[in-house]
Amino acid sequence: MWAKHDNFLELVGSAWQMQMDGTAMYKLCKRLKALKGPLKILNRQQFSHISARTEEAEENLVQAQQQLHDNPGDSVLQATVLELRSKALKLAEAELSFCSQLAQAKYLKNFDKGTKFFHNLIKSNRAKNFIASITLEDGSRSTSNNQVSNAFVQYYMGLLGTKGDCIKLDRDIVLKGNILEAEASF
Repeated sequence: MWAKHDNFLELVGSAWQMQMDGTAMYKLCKRLKALKGPLKILNRQQFSHISARTEEAEENLVQAQQQLHDNPGDSVLQATVLELRSKALKLAEAELSFCSQLAQAKYLKNFDKGTKFFHNLIKSNRAKNFIASITLEDGSRSTSNNQVSNAFVQYYMGLLGTKGDCIKLDRDIVLKGNILEAEASF
């Protein structure tokens, strides 16, 4: 979310250019600590109450578009609509990023704890991957688990073939063949 802000790289660059003495880990910790304050300010100024700000920007855009619809020749209003659209899109993208990060954090926190969340996720995946019925080769539809699994086996056996006898490789014939030089093999 922050990384997409226009001033992010400049902000990180200024904090990262600090000169200090010490071990590499000490320098990293100090730079991260120096970066924390500016990132908090950036978050507070640009990304706080992101859902409400996004909704407000969309409402302002709709109002400006309605005014432009009523007065299509107004060039100032056209520029305003473009500016509001850009602002609304940036805020919507930031809101989407925020919600995605929130969902991912919740998922990672609750994923493998044996919680109700975990078991519901497993149930959901099983239901999503379950094949209830299949159309057989003769055109009939089957819901039997055995017939569904046999249909898959038959399909892939036809696709991949069956097991056949292979002739063993004769090592003497291989060794008598031409050998490429290392440069010619590429």
